[in-house]
Amino acid sequence: MSASAVTVAVRATAGVPPEIAFERTRAIDPATVFTGRGVLPAVVATTEGPGRWSRTGATRELAFSDGGTAREELTTYQAGSRYAYDVAQFTNVVRLLLSGMRCEWRFTEDTSGVTVVEWEVALHPLSYRHGIVRRFFAPAWRRYMDDILGRTIARIDSTSAGNEHVPD
Repeated sequence: MSASAVTVAVRATAGVPPEIAFERTRAIDPATVFTGRGVLPAVVATTEGPGRWSRTGATRELAFSDGGTAREELTTYQAGSRYAYDVAQFTNVVRLLLSGMRCEWRFTEDTSGVTVVEWEVALHPLSYRHGIVRRFFAPAWRRYMDDILGRTIARIDSTSAGNEHVPD
């Protein structure tokens, strides 16, 4: 059983409507934005499970630069506005700290017409690891999330309707 979750959240704005920001974010290869930060490894490959990353229950496996892996399962999918997924079965050092993560991306339009992209992650520490996760892992993860969201927004804003490839 894990201790109470430690929640980390970041937000940014995108220059396209929420529905487009949603689709472009969902379609990004994690290896292009999860490029590593300090001791936090990069995602180097993603293996899709049955059902693409566009319906509840879809799964995929992430391979990390440190040789570890983790499994993601899409738990919520509301086209154009939000999706959530669980990350678990870590095989790298993260397995010593967390039983898993619950991640949610939300895409809304504010009153000025700007799209707000919010990414919230609930870290689920293992028993007796809450303090370590809260004091050390969560701040490092938040900085990594800022980097990832920055790269994601750059891809959202620079991807044209006819060309989904965005240079690194």
